[in-house]
Amino acid sequence: MGEFQGIYLRTPLARAVYNRLREDNIHRNSKHEYWYNIDSKKLPEDLCQRFVQFQQDEETTQFLRHCEEKADSIFTQIFQSIARSVLSWFMSKTSVNGWIGCGSMFVISRQQFESLLGLSPVRKAENLLDIGAGDGEVTKVLVPYFSNIYVTEMSPPMVAVLSSKGYHVLDVSGWSDGNITYDVISCLNVLDRCDKPVSMLQSIRKALRQGSGRAVVAVVIPFKPYVEFNSVDHIPTEHLQIAGGSFEEQVTSLVQSVFQPAGFEVAVFLLPPASSVQRCDRGRSRLVRKVVHEKLLPAFSNLNTEPSPECPFSTTRDKFRVQESHKSIKDGVRWVCHFCGKAFISEYFLDKHFDNRHPDRVENKDSVCLEDVCEVFRCDVISGAMTPDYWDIALCIEDDMNRIYRKCTEVVKMCVPSGLSKNKTEWLTNITTQELCSYLTCSKYWEIPFDSENSRGMTGLYIVMTIMTILSMIVYYFIFYSYFYTDTFSDSVTYDPTPRSRHPITPYSPDVRHRVGGVDSANE
Repeated sequence: MGEFQGIYLRTPLARAVYNRLREDNIHRNSKHEYWYNIDSKKLPEDLCQRFVQFQQDEETTQFLRHCEEKADSIFTQIFQSIARSVLSWFMSKTSVNGWIGCGSMFVISRQQFESLLGLSPVRKAENLLDIGAGDGEVTKVLVPYFSNIYVTEMSPPMVAVLSSKGYHVLDVSGWSDGNITYDVISCLNVLDRCDKPVSMLQSIRKALRQGSGRAVVAVVIPFKPYVEFNSVDHIPTEHLQIAGGSFEEQVTSLVQSVFQPAGFEVAVFLLPPASSVQRCDRGRSRLVRKVVHEKLLPAFSNLNTEPSPECPFSTTRDKFRVQESHKSIKDGVRWVCHFCGKAFISEYFLDKHFDNRHPDRVENKDSVCLEDVCEVFRCDVISGAMTPDYWDIALCIEDDMNRIYRKCTEVVKMCVPSGLSKNKTEWLTNITTQELCSYLTCSKYWEIPFDSENSRGMTGLYIVMTIMTILSMIVYYFIFYSYFYTDTFSDSVTYDPTPRSRHPITPYSPDVRHRVGGVDSANE
């Protein structure tokens, strides 16, 4: 017998458990060097010189071990899942995490903070402000280096947690009133969650100590703003102009278009593990790809051209281009992987197979994630994840739609190739804008440019059910109703008035007791 080389699990649950155990084992024995690496060739020279390369140290490893232990606790996960499902109807996600005691964040270790800022617990600085401190776990790392710790938080449950840990909680609108000057202000994973990020950066700059004050800012990349508090549509009032598809491109845009105009000079930047996991949702990318192929590419094909290489929805730079071209459906029920020939009962399991067995077939170099333009393509509307109600339509704000429309026109300009004539450029721009951007108004936002797969499937089901109902009514009328409720059935039943003959009985048989008037004749 040879060495055991693999395992095949038929049931989806068994495969999911096995893949989870295998991935956990891989992460447990890995130092995750790829979390901290960047492509320095894509960065400007001055910015590349400010990059600090960190590695996974012991404190980071301990945090990952704690996360693994918590994820392996079945009863804890069941409780938190039930609690999230119930409490999410009444409060925000951050508040839910505060109530159930989860959602702690980790940026970098204490030793890495110390080397990054040149801090020392012996010579403490005076004031620290942590904006959006959450449960205070990241703030705890900085406590030994400052005499006074101030925090702010929007979530009431998180405010209660911070107060219980002894932090001085400031009002979210009063920390920048000038009464306190801060040596360091940390703003970690907040800019993509606040309503006015530009104003916040300006307030941070004014509140810092002149000459020596420093701001520590962590931004999740790819940048996808989502306002959690005091917002109906979750769209920020102030929009940060961050462009680019890769991590390096967005970092460059963040520095040149956001930090420098706000008056900041970038001293150093790094890639912490919390920001390095760049996930690209395959399903949402597939929706964008569908719109591009069905609505936009025909216009480019009419001019014998393709979207420019800088286009955010360029099909030649699609992250999943190779994998998507190596899948097909056979007999309407089997999804086949053309890399290895395996078949699956649904596209979902085939996508999981790509992630587990063929991760090297994902385009990483100079690729784009189509999910990044989902705001312009209205992925949630097209997929059916968002359906309008009365208040969505009545409370629609045209200014918000105009902002998305302007973003859409910028995307269109980036995608129109530069080698076309003026007339062709105008024609292609107008057609693309009409097919993509014209829906970004309050009156047309909820319209779907084509029938989705689900709607087509439901339409087919409705047609089949209608035909079956009509056939059933016809059968009922011609067979049951016509037979039982008309003269057909009554004509088949004949009436014979002739009385039936009785069974002959001997009148004076000793076996029969003749009764007269209810009295035995023998007793008379």
